[in-house]
Amino acid sequence: MQVRVLDESGEVIWSQGEKSGMTFLSHREDGTIQRIIAALESALVEAGDESLRPISESSTPC
Repeated sequence: MQVRVLDESGEVIWSQGEKSGMTFLSHREDGTIQRIIAALESALVEAGDESLRPISESSTPC
C-alpha cells in the first residue's frame, strides 16, 4: 500500500510506501511537513470513524 499527499495543484508533496518514501527537505524547513502531518492525522481519524460505521452508511463514494 502507498500513501500520497498532494498539494492544491495535484502535485505529490509527500509519499510513503511499504519500502520507500519521499519527503523534500524544504518541506521540513518551511513548515509544509506540519501541514502534511495534520492532513494525515485528519485522514486517519476519518478512516477510523468510517471503519466503525455499518457497511450501508460507509459505502458512499469519495
